[in-house]
Amino acid sequence: MKIWIKFLIGIASGIILSLVIPSQWGGDLFSYLSELFINIGRYAIFPLVFFSMIMAINDLKSDKKILKTFGLIFLYIIGFAVVFIIIGVLSVILFSPERIVINTEQAEQVHMPGVKETLLNAFPKNVFTAFVGSPDILLPIIILAIVIGANLSFDRNITRPVSQLSDSLSRIFYQINSYVNEVYGIALIAITVNLIFSLTNQQMGIFEKDTDFSQFFIVLSIDTAIILFGVFPGLLYLFGERKNPFKWLYAVLGPALIAFITGDEFLSMGTVIKHGNENMGIPRKIGTPVYTMFALFGRAGTAMVTSVSVILFLKSKSNLDITFEAVILIMALSFLISFILYSSPGTGALTAISLLGIFYGRDTNENFLMLKKIAPILMSFGVLLDMATSIFTSFLISLQYGYKPKTDIRDFI
Repeated sequence: MKIWIKFLIGIASGIILSLVIPSQWGGDLFSYLSELFINIGRYAIFPLVFFSMIMAINDLKSDKKILKTFGLIFLYIIGFAVVFIIIGVLSVILFSPERIVINTEQAEQVHMPGVKETLLNAFPKNVFTAFVGSPDILLPIIILAIVIGANLSFDRNITRPVSQLSDSLSRIFYQINSYVNEVYGIALIAITVNLIFSLTNQQMGIFEKDTDFSQFFIVLSIDTAIILFGVFPGLLYLFGERKNPFKWLYAVLGPALIAFITGDEFLSMGTVIKHGNENMGIPRKIGTPVYTMFALFGRAGTAMVTSVSVILFLKSKSNLDITFEAVILIMALSFLISFILYSSPGTGALTAISLLGIFYGRDTNENFLMLKKIAPILMSFGVLLDMATSIFTSFLISLQYGYKPKTDIRDFI
């Protein structure tokens, strides 16, 4: 059975189960199970990425393509962030009414990660502490992997055992990650139930009279469709994939389901690694750097969700005028904030909105936190587009390097 079908069955089962079991009875249980299964899904990601990055950097250095590859990665990160934000802002202008209704009662403050502390942790005084740090901070581990990978070529006789060990461990953790993917449809039952319960308990009020969040869902759905079915296939067509530029969408259906339901960048990366390799033929030396850099810094989807959410929210406030200068400022801040969300793999959109709210002042920020009611939806759209952008970019770079997918669409996992 295809992995995406297993995922879809798990999600559908979760939806049905959430309609049968009252949230008052099973809320705590499914919250615990959801957290447990997300932890299991991320269990092998850090060691997989660490050892795979060592080998990727070693291979790229042998090919003399480290600078070129990372240059392309950050070029795409910046380019997609700019394009997505522009699409998001234009969609608000074209598809949303002048005012939407939101009850701006105060909401609970969101815990903000310390940016300065996170940067310091990227280069700890003791390098071994990188392995026992926060489970949400991947940056110090990646830096160490890059350093090791770049120094495996000074004497092959000396470094060969390390290369062989790193390659072996990379493949072992890939197999562990593959097994998790195969059975994760079961986990999605509990995760889906918890997602629906959390939305119900937050009292989203999508179509209520005093609080209308429907515009957020509509605009973000339109933006996502434009990007997935317009921007990406259009770029593939320009890159020469003119026979079927939509084929890649079927290849990433499994990661898309995981990304939208869990809203977790790191968990989604495990599914992306497997599908990128086995469906799209993306080699490890390209896929690993792309997936990792996009999980850390390439939050184009989250940046778009942030700009759309903030502008829509400000349009709901009669005492806040949305001038052209204000829109440009929101776009610029959303773009910059997207690069410092590497310590928020599961709360990216909400964290970005809160940071932007702080810029506007305490009173406005407290009102921004009303968006916490629909945080799961905002984060789902953000992570879905972040995931799709990372695997699409790895595919583009693979095409630029001459790698072509060999897997027939009938053989997709």
